[in-house]
Amino acid sequence: MRLNALKMNYTVLKTQYSQLEINYTTLQAQYNQLQSQYRQLQSEYSSLMANYTGIINTLSSFKSMAKPTLYYFQSGEVGSFILFLNITNPTSEPMNLTMEVYVGPPLSTDLITLSAIIYAPPNTTLALPLMLALYNSSALEFTGFEWSGGFSGFYSLSMFTRMNLTITILTNKLTNLGLAGVTYNTSIVTALPVNKPFGYAIAYPSSSGMTIYLDNPLPNPIVINSYTVYAYNNTVLVSCKVGTSPTINSTTLTEGLDLPTQSINYSYFSTLVITPNGPVEQTISLGAISCSNNFVFPSSIAQMPYGYVVLNTNIGNITIPLLPGYGWWFS
Repeated sequence: MRLNALKMNYTVLKTQYSQLEINYTTLQAQYNQLQSQYRQLQSEYSSLMANYTGIINTLSSFKSMAKPTLYYFQSGEVGSFILFLNITNPTSEPMNLTMEVYVGPPLSTDLITLSAIIYAPPNTTLALPLMLALYNSSALEFTGFEWSGGFSGFYSLSMFTRMNLTITILTNKLTNLGLAGVTYNTSIVTALPVNKPFGYAIAYPSSSGMTIYLDNPLPNPIVINSYTVYAYNNTVLVSCKVGTSPTINSTTLTEGLDLPTQSINYSYFSTLVITPNGPVEQTISLGAISCSNNFVFPSSIAQMPYGYVVLNTNIGNITIPLLPGYGWWFS
């Protein structure tokens, strides 16, 4: 009787043991599955963190690639300045950038509103002029890529050095990351005084000439004797001498000095000259133009995304950036 009871207990214990073994095996499998899921989640987390860090680093790099710099000349109540947006491509690949720039307080957004498509070559910095202006205590006259104009009212240098800019940048790299673009606010990082004329040049595709926008803030006129056009890699494209040297008067902003890049027998044109007392229409004669070669600007942005022009004048050389014209660089 006692033996039968022991046998029955043994059978029950054996059954329970077998069930525990099954439960253990099941729990072990569940543990292994959870451990595998944990490793997968940990891998996904690491991947997401890497992507997040990559996005943050990318956004930071784009926020640092465009910096405004203002160059100015002040004489009493009359002042001049040019505002550049210095754009740096630190990579070994060219970049197509869609950019929007708006000016903010204390100035009106009407002053600077720019929407541009920019081609930035590898490992280079290009200077995009946002505004070239001549002003006094009661008015402001300026030229820019979007439009030129004038405003009445009180203007001072401190208003421009304190203005804020809103910059939006979009590239394929940001699109591939699922980002519509990066927008950030910045102020004038650098304001530098200058003691020589400044400006910029615009060249149109497939053309044999360029247009100079030049501010002479000095108390004396300057005379342009010759000029040389360079590509962004410092290659000389063409050098020209003028038969009749044009004069840029003191304290004026010349909106459109047309300089050919091929030899011609005679050249003259009308341009708008801004003075402290307002704009004046002026006819400028260059006489015969003698160039080292007949140069035509390329139609492809990749062939010449930007360059610079050296003006040889009676006060020495003046270097200004050369940019592709509206419809080639800008949209």
